[in-house]
Amino acid sequence: MVAGPSEIAAVDLSDRVAIVAQTTTKFDVWDAVLRKLQGRVADLQVGNTICHATKERQQAAQELSKQVDIMVVVGGHNSANTRNLVQLCSEIGTPTHHVETAADLDPAWFHKGAVVGITAGASTPDWIIKEVVTTVENMENKNNEVIEETVRLETEEQPEAEKQEVNPEVEQVTPEVSEPECEGPCQCAEQDSEHVCDCAEAEKAEDTTDMADVAGDMVDIKTGQVVEGTVVRVTDSEVYVDIRYKSDGIIQANELSNLPNVQPADVVKEGDTIRVVVLRLENREGNVVLSKRRADAETGWKLAEAAFADNQVVNGTVTEVVKGGLIVNLFDLRAFLPASLVDMRFVPDLSIYVGQEVDVKIIEMENNRRRLVVSRKAAIEEIEAGRKEATWASLEEGQLIEGTVQRLTDFGAFVDIGGVDGLVHVSEISWGRVNHPSEALAEGDVVKVKVLGLDRERERISLSLKHAQPDPWTLVSDQFKVGDIVPGKVMRTVSFGAFVEITPGVEGLVHISQLSNERVERTEDVVNPGDQVNVRVLSINPSDRRVSLSMRDPAEPRAERQQGGGERFERRPRGGGRSQSYHEEGSVTLGDVFGDLFDQEEKEDPEA
Repeated sequence: MVAGPSEIAAVDLSDRVAIVAQTTTKFDVWDAVLRKLQGRVADLQVGNTICHATKERQQAAQELSKQVDIMVVVGGHNSANTRNLVQLCSEIGTPTHHVETAADLDPAWFHKGAVVGITAGASTPDWIIKEVVTTVENMENKNNEVIEETVRLETEEQPEAEKQEVNPEVEQVTPEVSEPECEGPCQCAEQDSEHVCDCAEAEKAEDTTDMADVAGDMVDIKTGQVVEGTVVRVTDSEVYVDIRYKSDGIIQANELSNLPNVQPADVVKEGDTIRVVVLRLENREGNVVLSKRRADAETGWKLAEAAFADNQVVNGTVTEVVKGGLIVNLFDLRAFLPASLVDMRFVPDLSIYVGQEVDVKIIEMENNRRRLVVSRKAAIEEIEAGRKEATWASLEEGQLIEGTVQRLTDFGAFVDIGGVDGLVHVSEISWGRVNHPSEALAEGDVVKVKVLGLDRERERISLSLKHAQPDPWTLVSDQFKVGDIVPGKVMRTVSFGAFVEITPGVEGLVHISQLSNERVERTEDVVNPGDQVNVRVLSINPSDRRVSLSMRDPAEPRAERQQGGGERFERRPRGGGRSQSYHEEGSVTLGDVFGDLFDQEEKEDPEA
């Protein structure tokens, strides 16, 4: 910390230096320190923390002190702002006197022919300034020989914002004087010894009107009042606001918003018009202490009351996790969202909601404590009730609709199709075989389903996933031809063969006689469910949804063939039943392929 440029030489400086100043620091001192540092520091970061109103006040006081014989500065002896004004006026060479009240005035200060200027610190109450002015004016009545013609008033031309009667920045005292005369030829119709120039009266009236207008622009504020102002400067830690008062207002970063860890520049910018609450009329630097956060809360509370009265669903942002729930920024207010009311189901990790916008309903308000309790669950229920009603009104059988898988059971999947859950039975999930819904679906999947049936009275909906897609059997004739060798997956085995899926939803039968060129006693001796195999297409019947397949190699002879050829054999299963016929060419009969599938009499081999 340095008081002036002379102390810079004693400071141990690094290559990077940041400089800030007390808001009431004199600008000539500030400039001198800057020039010293600029010559010694390579990287100088300058924070302009001096209040612009302070600069204007100091300049006005300096200009006034050049035009008067005596300066009187009114303000507290402990006020840094006032002490700076005294020093500035003294540096001009004008005798300057610092008084706290009119009682400190000494008539001996005012010599014959002196012109007196009066200024005041930013924090000086207006009634004290008026008392000092009145006391100086009345001195002429107490000592006519000395004061009557020696103390006169001069009105210093000031910036309009500082000419205000409520708390003037610079005032000078003028005793009563004779009526003014016109400068130059008088334009009045009558001129005599008793005539008062109308021109002078008009000029005086105009001056009075101007001063009244300026005074009317000044606000009279008090603690707790909500006022409007314009942002004049934004720093990393505070915001300065012109509220048309004798000094700028200041908003600390924690009084800008209810949101945690926000930067002032993210909330306001220079030129913004904002509403603020007056917390204190003066801090140590003479600035009014303000709060935007509390002004926003006043407005927000009224909005919250209206939403609560109308039972409205409103939107807020989750800002943090606290014990027992979440904090939601709602209408610039801190609202508490209990953990049990966050969702329809228990949420183990509430941190996932931080930063998210959520719809809530206000369920509790305490005016005296400004306490808000909200429920996201209640908002969800109301929103879902509206969606549910609209969905039921629009549903029709045969309709294709998009939905979201909500939960899986052993018998199917429940799909949300707009606030209403419909059931997709396990048999309706896929054209292929599905043993459990989890084999084809997962919770959260977005799927397209077809409405199979509606029961409005019981509020039940039957859905199909597979019927929302083309039937693969309608395409099988285009995909496969007799004689094609294609890969497949063994889906299940039976005593008479194995069912192999050659495309999703299309299974063909490999009869036990077509599993191998060797004789096969049991299907499981050759294949098992899940095996990947290559099969040859023997026949395709889309209308009956049947495909015949073979795993035999036609280039190899069967082991059962006998030398000399032409002989057939017959194998009859244990326990009776149809026989399986073979012939020397190794081809398969209808009975070989479908004999165990259909309950009919065995037919004679057509090639016999």
